[in-house]
Amino acid sequence: MAPHKAHILIIDDDKELSGLIKKHLTAEHYQVNYMNNGAKGVMFFQTAKIDLILIDIVMPELNGIEAAKAIRHHNQDVPIIFLTSQSDIQTKLEGFRAGADDYLIKPFNIDELTMRIGAILRRKSGSIKKSEIHENSKLGIFTFDYQNRELKSPAQTKLLSIKEADLLKILFDNIGELVKRDTILTYVWGKVDDYAANSMDVYLSRLRKLLKEDSQIMIENLHGTGYKLHIHNAK
Repeated sequence: MAPHKAHILIIDDDKELSGLIKKHLTAEHYQVNYMNNGAKGVMFFQTAKIDLILIDIVMPELNGIEAAKAIRHHNQDVPIIFLTSQSDIQTKLEGFRAGADDYLIKPFNIDELTMRIGAILRRKSGSIKKSEIHENSKLGIFTFDYQNRELKSPAQTKLLSIKEADLLKILFDNIGELVKRDTILTYVWGKVDDYAANSMDVYLSRLRKLLKEDSQIMIENLHGTGYKLHIHNAK
């Protein structure tokens, strides 16, 4: 069952398709608003409490990539799903770098879209049990506060996105051990496919940049298998 009254914003210049999506999601008990271009979508987002965004890429005034970047500038956490006919790998990667949580190619199955929305909102709402949360865990020079999504060093405190925190958590919980790609994808993205794998690569790159302040920490890529988090001076 859909989360009650979760608020979804559709940003797409395809009025007919957006109308069909809005009708379907409303029947699933979502609150839905529709904006027909990127600029209007960003403006509406700044004035409303939005739980998830569905956004096209090719639009007038402000394309979906730029709109997503503008939204991410204001909010690192709101889930974004691209709904687009742009299927080339470079555009997909650009979408994930702009902050996408998922990427669905038009034409798509409306029931699949609904399932993906539900899965993302369940993860966002905190499906990880409190007993699994590690507060103030030491990671080299860092203190990793998973609950508050903070990575603290002697020099600064960095706020992690939901996916950055989840990704670091599963690697940290298995430090020094191989974590298979499919395990990470299922835990963080809730699915195993090429789109999620592309997104994971982007987020791993972000994590490496966040952790580079401590040269003893390394995320090792075992090609085609998975990843290991190492701390070279760890006992």
